[in-house]
Amino acid sequence: MNEEKHNQNDQAKELRNVVVTDDDKQNESRELKSDQEIDRDTDILNLPPRSEVHNIKGRPTRIKLSVPFRRLAFIILVLLAILIMAYFFLGDELFASFSEIFYGI
Repeated sequence: MNEEKHNQNDQAKELRNVVVTDDDKQNESRELKSDQEIDRDTDILNLPPRSEVHNIKGRPTRIKLSVPFRRLAFIILVLLAILIMAYFFLGDELFASFSEIFYGI
């Protein structure tokens, strides 16, 4: 029984040593970070208000188009190009054939 308590104390001692070394490492890293923060040129206390920073329009407004809308626009442009080319090659015959089909003239 006495030996078990002694082993538990030894385990706790090892854990304390591990925690202490981790704390030392963290303190060292904090000291390095604080040294780096001192080197900053930006004065954190004298920053402009957030509203002023975000009101500056540095880039144009971007319009987001959904994929289905882009597909529809592409199809319409392709059909329009086909119609223009057909009119260029066939001319008035194109309209005559349409009037024949739809109106029976």
